[in-house]
Amino acid sequence: CALPISDGIARLTDMLRRWHNDLGMYAGLLQAPEVLCVHVDRFIYEGHGRVRKTDTPVFFGGPIDVPVFTDDGLDCTWERYQMTAAFAHQGDAATGHYQALLRTQPSIRHPDADTYWLHCDDDRPPRPCRMLPHQFQEGVTCIWLCRQDIIDLHAWEEDLLTTPPGHAQNQDQLLKLLQQP
Repeated sequence: CALPISDGIARLTDMLRRWHNDLGMYAGLLQAPEVLCVHVDRFIYEGHGRVRKTDTPVFFGGPIDVPVFTDDGLDCTWERYQMTAAFAHQGDAATGHYQALLRTQPSIRHPDADTYWLHCDDDRPPRPCRMLPHQFQEGVTCIWLCRQDIIDLHAWEEDLLTTPPGHAQNQDQLLKLLQQP
């Protein structure tokens, strides 16, 4: 189905709602997995062997609701997920390269805090960033979602959240916190 566009961008939540009720039929998952990978097909076949790539930006911030069938026929519940990783294809239908993002902060427990990412691009070292890389949303092709109600956070995370980022009480304390199971 076509990307639902509003204000020049497509929202992942709108895409999933459209998929759920497209052409008068209902779609949904039979069960809510802990981790879900959503593929965004950006390649459009134009006939006569021609393929082009759409660069419509896809917004994937905030909680993402995914339809899951209940045991009662076509009724669905909407399970809440959080985006944790994504990759994007930069280029056209014939050439290009991929970039990847991994969400490092905030935790799922604190989704309203500033988001930090680890950005990987070609042979450059991964770099932390607060803003999405330029044109990442225009090329995003795969988004990993984690179900919000099952994410098991490490006990040391709360201790780290009470200390400003990058400021441990001392090096030994930080190492001890990070080594806890």
